Amino acid sequence: MFVHLRNNNETRHTPMLAIFDEEDTDLIIKAFDLGLNDYVHSSVSDGELMARANSQIKRKRYQDALKKNLDNNLIMS
Repeated sequence: MFVHLRNNNETRHTPMLAIFDEEDTDLIIKAFDLGLNDYVHSSVSDGELMARANSQIKRKRYQDALKKNLDNNLIMS
C-alpha cells in the first residue's frame, strides 16, 4: 500500500500515519522502509491519534509552503 501511494505522482508527498499492534515491530520497520511517516499503537487514545494526525497535516502544509516559495523564487530569478 505504501509503495503504491509513494509511486503515484498525486499522492507521493501525502503523509501516512498507520495503526499497528505493539508486537508488530518487524512490520513497523518495513512500513517505514516503504514510506510510512508515523505510526501509533492500536491502544492509542483519541487525543494522541488526533495530535499525531495534526502534526502530519502541519508538516505537509509547511512543506507545501516551502515548495511554493521555492517555485516563486525560481520564477523571479
